Amino acid sequence: MKRILCLLLALGLCLLRVPSVRAETEQVPQAVEQVRQSLVHLYGIGTDSETGQRSRWTGTGFAVGIAGEDSDIFLTNWHVATGSGKYADDQVELWLLKDDAKFGPDQRPLTGCAVKCRVLITTDGYPDVAVIQALAPVSGCKALPLLSSRRVADGTTVYALGFPGLKAIQNSGPEDAAINRGQVQDHLIMTRAGGSQAVIHSAAIEHGFSGGPLVDERGVVVAQNAYGFEQDVSTDLFCAVYIDYGMKLLDQLNISYTIADGPSWITVLMANLLHMPDISPILAAILFALALALVLGFILYFIKTAKQAQAELRQWLARRREKKEDAHED
Repeated sequence: MKRILCLLLALGLCLLRVPSVRAETEQVPQAVEQVRQSLVHLYGIGTDSETGQRSRWTGTGFAVGIAGEDSDIFLTNWHVATGSGKYADDQVELWLLKDDAKFGPDQRPLTGCAVKCRVLITTDGYPDVAVIQALAPVSGCKALPLLSSRRVADGTTVYALGFPGLKAIQNSGPEDAAINRGQVQDHLIMTRAGGSQAVIHSAAIEHGFSGGPLVDERGVVVAQNAYGFEQDVSTDLFCAVYIDYGMKLLDQLNISYTIADGPSWITVLMANLLHMPDISPILAAILFALALALVLGFILYFIKTAKQAQAELRQWLARRREKKEDAHED
């Protein structure tokens, strides 16, 4: 057994891939740059039906559907699509802004500067996800592939993408979308956010990023940007809700989408346990099998020991009965 164990460990070390050290100035992968073409700059106006007071906001959305094909369906945040639910549905207007959009005195985009869109479905609050549709063709906006957030290991390099907020509302071209790099730090259930499952990461989310994608180095969406923490908790970590919520909404609407290939749950499990996001699938499988063998061995050893103890107890009780019987006969 010792020789087998040593052999397995040696084989594992041979298969181990040591993660390379990445400089913060490293060039953004081309696949991530290409994601910019799938983003839309969202602009909303809400009117209070009682006071008539109007407010406006911006956010980001990204195309979903069959990867690589033009799409008029987008995922964004519920609070972007509805103005955080502060207004009646018929008092909310939402547009996809075109680059260099111009606005009238009523703060609405001028004709030809934006595409009106409608809300198809939302989560009605947390986990803060919505599906919207453009009411006119949006050419060149390619759908992105999606990968369940459960299959993203801690330590994975990720990129948050989004458009600037109201301060740069006219900057709506693909080149205006910012890209911030970081790493997945953890997977948490956010009790103060309706029990939403979220990926905690260090790719900075700026004003206007709400609803935008969190992608891996292949340009695959692994979560959806939502919010940051309060300042007394962290200013360096951010929350992206599981993309699984958006996938569920798309399923409810019978909208087809592309699911990207990803690591197995065994690989993710071992990567998280060992803090090695670049662990090879073969090594992960070997280590998992080894750990399973050790657990089974312990269980079998415990069962064997318990049976021996039970047998010894029976023998002791039998000897005691014999002594009592001998004493009784005397």
